[in-house]
Order: sequence, then C-alpha cells, then structure tokens
Amino acid sequence: MLNTQSTDNLNDIRNKLKIVKASIFKDFDGRKVAQDLKKHHDLWLTVNVYDANMKLIETVERAKTGSPRSIRVMSSDKGNEKLELLARSWNPDSVVWSPLKEVATKLGYYVMSVWWD
Repeated sequence: MLNTQSTDNLNDIRNKLKIVKASIFKDFDGRKVAQDLKKHHDLWLTVNVYDANMKLIETVERAKTGSPRSIRVMSSDKGNEKLELLARSWNPDSVVWSPLKEVATKLGYYVMSVWWD
C-alpha cells in the first residue's frame, strides 16, 4: 500500500508541476516556477495554481486560458527561508506565509501564497 500511495503522490506532483509549467500571466512565468520547484523538490510538499477569483486550476488546458494569478506551496518547516527566496526570484507582487507559526507547528505544514497582479 505504501508504494501505491508513493506512486500516486508522485503522479499528483508531476501533474501539478505540468499545470504550473503551463501557467503564464504577465510576470508569472510558469516554466521557470516549475523548473525551480522541480530542482528544489526537497523544500516543498505540494503546489496548487489559482485564478484571479482564487478558483483552483486543475488542468493544463485551463492553466493556459484561465488567467492563473497565484500559487500556493505547502511546505514543512525545513527550508522555508530558501523557499521564500526562491519564490521572490519569480517576480511576484506578493509572497505571504500562513498560518501563524504556532498554528503551523500543530498542523505540521506551512502554506506560502505567491501572487502576481
């Protein structure tokens, strides 16, 4: 069962990186973001792309036409400073972490929101 879960998770991550890669909007260069995330896979757990209305973009086709504006990157506590520096190199309009450290410690993960206007 563990191998199936690992394979499913890996396939999910690959699909999400394809969606990121297909996302282009102003300074949001999905190819660069996907390349950087793939290169630094040890810094994050999962990633999702959202449109201007904060609706989840779930397909490559929609990423190409759905005005992607933001990503949310889930991470553990290790490497968050490096992950934020990486995100700032993507020329976003904002980078915000949530939840608060006390809450994140209990949940076991952090979420970094990266937004392009």
